[in-house]
Amino acid sequence: MASCPEDPRRITVTQDSEQRLKQPTGRYGAVRPALHSLLSVPKRPERPVAPPVVRPGRRRRSLRLLRRCHDRMGSPVASRSPQRVAGYAPSVLGQSLVEGSCRVVRSSGPVLRTQRLVMEPIRRGDSDDLFESVVGQDSVMRWLATGRADSRSAARAMCDDHVAHWTRHGYGDFAVRDAATHAFLGRVGLRNRAEYGVDLGFAVHPRAQGRGIAGEAGRACLDLAFRRLSLPAVFAFVLPGNTASISVLRRLGAQADGTVQSSGLHCLRYRFDPAGTATAEQVVDDGGADFRLIHVLGPGSPGDGAALRAGLSDPFGVNGLALVWDDKQHTLIAVSEGRPVASAGWLLRNMAFDGSPRRAAGLGDVLVHPAHRSLGIARTVISVAVEHARAAGAQTMILLCRPDLVPLYTQLGWSRLSVPVTFQQPDGARTSPLTTMIYDLADLPHPTISVDLRGLPF
Repeated sequence: MASCPEDPRRITVTQDSEQRLKQPTGRYGAVRPALHSLLSVPKRPERPVAPPVVRPGRRRRSLRLLRRCHDRMGSPVASRSPQRVAGYAPSVLGQSLVEGSCRVVRSSGPVLRTQRLVMEPIRRGDSDDLFESVVGQDSVMRWLATGRADSRSAARAMCDDHVAHWTRHGYGDFAVRDAATHAFLGRVGLRNRAEYGVDLGFAVHPRAQGRGIAGEAGRACLDLAFRRLSLPAVFAFVLPGNTASISVLRRLGAQADGTVQSSGLHCLRYRFDPAGTATAEQVVDDGGADFRLIHVLGPGSPGDGAALRAGLSDPFGVNGLALVWDDKQHTLIAVSEGRPVASAGWLLRNMAFDGSPRRAAGLGDVLVHPAHRSLGIARTVISVAVEHARAAGAQTMILLCRPDLVPLYTQLGWSRLSVPVTFQQPDGARTSPLTTMIYDLADLPHPTISVDLRGLPF
């Protein structure tokens, strides 16, 4: 079925609906008092702030100050009319200078705490720390793609890339700091590589090496990947001579998985599987501890679907097409506070691209509950669904959607097809009236003539 992931407009939730969201359902576990998604940060008490007096002659200087604050902190300043979504912290909404607060926050995402570490999503303001600890260190960079120490501008570009990755996938690299001193120790995290899958990577300050920092932070990331995100596998790529990193990977439970060319370098590949990877101990998640993804076989329960539609008769906008849709073989359900908040389904099938057979996965039924849209949940669900399709052997992922959703999928790395797409219906073959998007998993050429789904649409 066509996809309906997120409404670009913010949703205002009334006090009554906020109370209803907090009522337990019991299906996926106990409900806690406040709702936090994976892409939110903990709710903090708000302090009343008096509006500043901005004199006409100082307005321009004030706006420059605001922009400088934004650049240093790396997070957007909210709109002038912030709306509170039920149970979610206002950190990504905040207030503008006009309303009385230059309140800028860290890039959204979970904050992980282990016995010795605090791990927060990397933001633009971490560039100086990243340069001093990693990018400017020859002993660290010799094992990374560049092979040598680089500049502060390169560190800023890396931070920009990390922030964009968090926005695109809902997971990424963390700035790792000492819990006691708050000293920056390095960066560790999950990176989605379009050609290979999700990669665990780490780069630790020379003074922090040999203390188990990479292993402790890496185990917390694997816990996030498998227990919270339900990823099917995580990989790691390492140069053959990097024996210290290889030892860390093996202690974390990685198994050798051949060799690959990564960033133009010949690398050893290691693989983590959920069953063979021990979960982290004493990991505290300050944001979104109740958010998790659940992978189930089949199309999912009718009750979950009804709950996500929230009374909408045509959430995908396709009822008028009078099409018969295929059932999904797999479903990924996003659960928060014990209730489903989003889902996506997919199936595997041999399809024809320009007349040649190709193993492909059809994505559909991407749906987010109306009260939880515009929070980035769909992006995470779609990213993880792609990884499940990759793990199942799909060479390409394809979806049918409304034209207004093309910008969202384009931001997530999908490409729009301009060739005709046909599928089966009870009365015979039919050309799709919907927009077709494609995500390549095996570096194969996009079709230039036609695509045959060889079955019902999804």
